[in-house]
Amino acid sequence: MKTKHEDRLSSVEEALYGREPMPPQVTSDENLATYLREAMHYYTYAVSSGQKKQWFLDYVDNTKESDAISHIDDSFFAVAGALARIWCLGTRVPKHGIKLQEYRLKFLKEGMEIEKQKQEKKKLADLAKEKAKLAETNDLLSKVDIIIDDIISGKVKEVDVPLFFKTNKVSEENQKNIKEKFKSLYAELSSSGEEMVEAYAYLGKTKKKLVSFLNNLVNGLLVEVKSPRTIRPRKPRKKRAVNPDKVVAKLQYCLSTKIGKTEIKSIDPRKVLGSKEVWVYNTKYRSLAKMVAKDGGFTIKGTTIHNFDEDQSMTKKLRKPDEVVHEVVNGGKVYLRKVMDSLTTKPAKTTGRMNKEAIILRVT
Repeated sequence: MKTKHEDRLSSVEEALYGREPMPPQVTSDENLATYLREAMHYYTYAVSSGQKKQWFLDYVDNTKESDAISHIDDSFFAVAGALARIWCLGTRVPKHGIKLQEYRLKFLKEGMEIEKQKQEKKKLADLAKEKAKLAETNDLLSKVDIIIDDIISGKVKEVDVPLFFKTNKVSEENQKNIKEKFKSLYAELSSSGEEMVEAYAYLGKTKKKLVSFLNNLVNGLLVEVKSPRTIRPRKPRKKRAVNPDKVVAKLQYCLSTKIGKTEIKSIDPRKVLGSKEVWVYNTKYRSLAKMVAKDGGFTIKGTTIHNFDEDQSMTKKLRKPDEVVHEVVNGGKVYLRKVMDSLTTKPAKTTGRMNKEAIILRVT
């Protein structure tokens, strides 16, 4: 069951793009062509990349393959997801079926490679952890060896084992490793067998001190070592999520307009929030604005778009708006990168202010 918020979103999307086109009941070449054109247009502007990815995974309908394909970024499913939706709704055009299989094999191969890379990265991280742990253990064993040498040489008379563990922040795991390592030496030194007594006779009076130290080391209780308390800076309080409908409620913009012979509908202004690039056309002054967002994407306050890079953003007047606007709406990324440079009119600074003559052409 849909929530009130989801119902509001649906009503806004229907106002901007209409309802999702459904396959024609009476199939003819003309009806089919019209349906495919309207469906692809609707899926391009009214449906998120995440939803189109989910449609493609539904089409695949294979858990193992879906797990691999799910590693692919949502943005790669713009066309594949739309074709999968059309296919699953019952319109099974042969060339679409071939294209979908091509996408399936391509995404599966790329997804498996990404999965493999992630597993290798995890193995390397685990190996690095193991190496670090081994190095730490060996360092502690070396310190114990030095203490033993100091007891034998007479430099050290008595060693506080719990204090040693605490000072060196020895974990319980490493305490066990140390106990296991020196267990055999303790057994030999504390043995009353003639062979062992003779073997360690050279230690003289220091033998008793060494046995006492090893006894505390091997047989003593594990010491709880607490990490020193560190004062961490307080995390900044998360901003409360604001309803996108409220953010854009006061934004003035042109819902739709006719440019030349083409009817242009505005992009849903909620999609501007957090996006990286937005294109706005002013129907009154025939000016095209390109805005490039700073880190964090665009924000909207009142009737102005904020957080854009002034150096990368600009506005230019159009001599042939019907041609340029059509290409901005439908053109590829390569065209969008070059379009402003191709215009010979003088560039002006972009303010981000919107009004009823400004129509949002595209959001990326």
